Amino acid sequence: MKQGRSKKDDGVSASVQRWYDEHGWQVDEATGLYRDTATFSGAGSGSAGAALYEELAHANLTDHFGTGRYFLDVASGPVAHDSYVPWSAAYQTRICVDLSNVALAAAKRRLGAHAFCVQANLACLPFPDGSIDGGVSAYTVQHIPEDRQEIAIAELVRVLAPGRHFLIITGIEPPLRHFLFKLLRPVFHKLTYKSKEQVQRLYHLARGPAWWRSTLEKLGVQTEIRTLQIIRPNEYRFFFGNAIWPVKVIRWLEKTMPRLCLPLATSAVITIRKPGM
Repeated sequence: MKQGRSKKDDGVSASVQRWYDEHGWQVDEATGLYRDTATFSGAGSGSAGAALYEELAHANLTDHFGTGRYFLDVASGPVAHDSYVPWSAAYQTRICVDLSNVALAAAKRRLGAHAFCVQANLACLPFPDGSIDGGVSAYTVQHIPEDRQEIAIAELVRVLAPGRHFLIITGIEPPLRHFLFKLLRPVFHKLTYKSKEQVQRLYHLARGPAWWRSTLEKLGVQTEIRTLQIIRPNEYRFFFGNAIWPVKVIRWLEKTMPRLCLPLATSAVITIRKPGM
C-alpha cells in the first residue's frame, strides 16, 4: 500500500520528532525520568499503585513475543521502562527504529550489543519483505498522521515473516469510554499532566476497536484485540490515590472479562498474525 506523502503529513512527523528530541526524551530534573515518562506514565503519576498497575501490564506481555532472530521495536524511544527490556530476550537482535536520534542513542546505551539502531519512519521501513520474526510497536500509531496510519500498519505486515506475529500496543478510544469519561477528562488533565502546553503540541489520534478490525481485515491478517489497561495513571490517582490493593482487582477484571473490559479500555494489545508456513 503506497501513497504519496503530503506536506501536512511531513509536517506532523517533523513536529513529533521535534517534540521528542527537544522535550519528550529529555530528562525531567525533578523526577529523574524522561519527560514523556514523567508526563504520561504510571511511574510519573505520583501514585505507587498506578506505577505498579502499568508495570504489571507491560511485564505480562513478555511471554507473548515468541522467539527468533530479529525482533523489531518500532518507535522504540530510549526503551524507557525496565519492563520493556525482556520483550526481546528470546531473540538474537533487537532492531530499534525511531525518528529520534536522541532516543536511539539512549536505547543503544541501555541494550548494548543486543540493539541495532535505525533512524526511520514506520510508514516507510527500510527492511525487506518477510525479514522480521516478531516485535512490538508501543504507543506509536496514535502519533502518526491520520492519512498515514493504515500505511504504517501495512508496512509492519509487509516486513513480518509468514507465520509470525507482531504486537501493537496503542492508545484506544472506544465510544463508551469516550462518553463516560468526557466530563472527567478536564479534571484528570489538570491533576496529572505536566507541561500542559507541551502535551497539547504533541500530535495524537487514537483509533477505536472497529477501525483496527476493519483496517487489519483489509490487510489480510489474523487479528486479536485485547485490553491492556482500562484506567489511565491520572484516573487511577484520582480514584485510588496511592493505594496498591486496587491493582489486583483491576488486573483480574482485565484478564477474566476481556470482552466486557474492551469498551472501557484506554490501551489495547493488538496481535497481528501473518498467514503462511
